Amino acid sequence: MNISQKVQDELKKHNLTQKELSNHLSITTSTINNWIKLNRCIPAEYIIPICEFLNITPYYLLTGKEKEEFENIPEQELLESYRKLSDFEKGEVLGDIKRRVANAEQVKKPNVRRVYQAARTYDHTPIDPYVDADISELYNAPDSSDEY
Repeated sequence: MNISQKVQDELKKHNLTQKELSNHLSITTSTINNWIKLNRCIPAEYIIPICEFLNITPYYLLTGKEKEEFENIPEQELLESYRKLSDFEKGEVLGDIKRRVANAEQVKKPNVRRVYQAARTYDHTPIDPYVDADISELYNAPDSSDEY
């Protein structure tokens, strides 16, 4: 299906007329009719305004498919909300996201400090959490339940 056929299908789908589209684009109805009926090429400068009028993406108009990234509704909502922010607010959001990603990556790494704090001796004397040592022996070390 070519672009002009897609425009015609979308007009029908939304119960819109060529006249309404021509008014939106400030061109004659005969121009739109030529695009659709004679399969004429639609000039590039009209692609975005046509998409806005039909409430579709240029990607959809050109390919007939939705981009995968926009099939995920929460991501689409996030992107649409982000675009409404001021430049300052966008900077704040981006900084927050970078911090969250860095924190998430830290959580995935083994936290030696937590392991040392959890691995206390039987008399509950804490092991220095800042010692940089091989902790592989701690994995096989017996605990108090192994004595029985």
